[in-house]
Amino acid sequence: MSCSRFRTKWFRSWPRCAVLFAALPWSGWGAPSGSNLQLQADTRFPIAGGAITLHLSGPANADYVLKASGKAKQTELPGIGTVYLDLLQSISLASGFLDAAGLADVLVPVPADPKFLGGVYYFQFGAGAGGVVSVSNALSVRIQSAPPSGARQPEAIAVTPDGSRVYVLHEEDATVSVIDPTTDTLLADMPIGRIPTSIGLPCRAAVDPEGRHAFFLHPALPKMTVIDTATDSISAQVPVPLACGGIAFDFSGPDDLIYVTSEREAGVIVFTEAPAGTFTRTALLPIQGQRPGPIVVLPGGDLMVGDQESHELEVIDPTGAPIARTPLGSLPMSLVLSGSSVFLPTFLEGTGADDGLWAVLEVELSGYTVVDELFEDLGTDYLDAEASGSFLVFPGAGSGTVLVADATTLVELEVVDLNPGGPPGTPHDVAFVPPPGGGEPRTLYAIDHFRETVRPIDLTSGPPFSLRAEIALAHSGQPREQLLDLPEIERGEWLFQSVAYFNGTATDRNPVSCSTCHPQAFSYGVNRETRRQPPALFRVSGTGPFLWSGAVASMASLAQSQFTVHGKVGGTLDPQFLADLVAYESSIGAPESPYLGADGSLAPAAQAGRLVFEGAAQCSSCHAEPFFIPVAPDPLTIAAGVGTGFAPINVPSLLGVWSTAPYLHDGSATTLRDVLTSNAGDLHGVTSTLTEQELSDLVEYLKSL
Repeated sequence: MSCSRFRTKWFRSWPRCAVLFAALPWSGWGAPSGSNLQLQADTRFPIAGGAITLHLSGPANADYVLKASGKAKQTELPGIGTVYLDLLQSISLASGFLDAAGLADVLVPVPADPKFLGGVYYFQFGAGAGGVVSVSNALSVRIQSAPPSGARQPEAIAVTPDGSRVYVLHEEDATVSVIDPTTDTLLADMPIGRIPTSIGLPCRAAVDPEGRHAFFLHPALPKMTVIDTATDSISAQVPVPLACGGIAFDFSGPDDLIYVTSEREAGVIVFTEAPAGTFTRTALLPIQGQRPGPIVVLPGGDLMVGDQESHELEVIDPTGAPIARTPLGSLPMSLVLSGSSVFLPTFLEGTGADDGLWAVLEVELSGYTVVDELFEDLGTDYLDAEASGSFLVFPGAGSGTVLVADATTLVELEVVDLNPGGPPGTPHDVAFVPPPGGGEPRTLYAIDHFRETVRPIDLTSGPPFSLRAEIALAHSGQPREQLLDLPEIERGEWLFQSVAYFNGTATDRNPVSCSTCHPQAFSYGVNRETRRQPPALFRVSGTGPFLWSGAVASMASLAQSQFTVHGKVGGTLDPQFLADLVAYESSIGAPESPYLGADGSLAPAAQAGRLVFEGAAQCSSCHAEPFFIPVAPDPLTIAAGVGTGFAPINVPSLLGVWSTAPYLHDGSATTLRDVLTSNAGDLHGVTSTLTEQELSDLVEYLKSL
């Protein structure tokens, strides 16, 4: 096997290189020789100061050129094939000849310079023999200070229509796992960006209707990653704002349209694919609400969007013209089209001592009205909804179950326990897997967030449906046992999301988990007149005392009280569970606002709003940095209430307030502007004298927190 080496300073030359791939001797060599060129690596996560070995394979004795780039971009080169490196930012790393077996190794030194840590780089090679040239797949690698370890927490899953590939997006380490569903085996892990440092909303993954590209949204990363499913190569990193909430497609017209819902832009961003593998932003379709989340394309091309601020459904046409608004009174977690209806899982909050229940709302499309509440109280924390021709499924992340129902009769078939005999799992997303070549799905894949596995469910066997062995995605290569393998903080995070904290199980579940009202530490935002708004838990360890009454002094007392109030299974609270939960809640940070600049800076309007916040509006007298609550020794509650007449009402933190609508303790203010303009007597800041411009600037500053 031949081995090539090259200069050690190549990373430093990337920013000033503009060598065209096609300018190399490959151009004009004839038609591509097929897909027999393969590029592999001994690691996708090389250590700074170490090296990575790239393994090249192709025709015997072929001459090759290896190139690299700091940017992915799909380009079709006639007579050569598909290049996945940015042609204007690629450099030639090495050249030589494959040996008689068609193999070569290239040793790539990795710079020790800290500025490269966390960066993602791309490699691809081309080879020619007998006057014919072709190109390989491309690999992404991320430079790290240590080998991969710790939590991955799979969050979203997508499957190609032909059943050849499954992709799983991991929240914690910003990687995608590639799975062969015909053998239930893990094929590869690839980095798609820097490891995020901010907590975020749910990740999303989807494959286009033609099965050519897989799309991934990580809400803490300012880009949408696109993978070419034919080669598992990253073909594009499309700029998008932080906190995007949904992906949908319409490939039925002359243009291939990709829809992405955007928190920052309060609408649906439209991308058009042309040419193949190039995704250009072509429009923004505004919605009347502020926080678009899940999205589905309806028959005929209209769009239905779940609004997570106003808690309603909005239907718009492909130009953005409004068609209908359907109030829900609860948060739409997901949307799925099945037959002539859209189904959405949601939490219906109760009154008095009744926490409420999880249910699936059926929305008929002729009038966009809710016609039924289905599958009530069969699972805890329905986070997703998926449909095939025969089945509707809803994973219960809190109860560790998947509800499988008949798509025609809407009858429950089975509530499947994903980890029989063990602690409840935490399925965040599910996907149907068709047989090779496509057709009616025979398997359902459910990803477990903390066990870090994919659980295949055989849909041909029941009900009851049989489970196949878990596909381990953890760095250890084994399922993570929640009570044995998770460190304290992560174990506390699992308890936060599981009915296990309340002594519940998959078969004897609690109606709610902590995450029911505070999903991923955010606020669920449900409010009814007799209830109080659940606050977000961002940097909660510094915001005591707790509850709207301010009556609970410590986080341990808070966690104990929540067990007492919301636990319905019975028994006593395990002291270790209490300690684990407090450790997790004490570690919770704050999300990065999507309204900040790419460098974390305030926009001009937000800068002006900060002056209003600290000056004329006197907001900072009750919401002082760094936690945006009153600073001791000032009172931690306001005796006269917060513009509501209640006394006392604990002052909440404003960290992440952009994500916590509706507002005030009773949820009576739908938007941040409503908080400022529905403020009789200036009990909630001095806002009556502010100009329209000052009000707008103040809202922009609040959204940046």
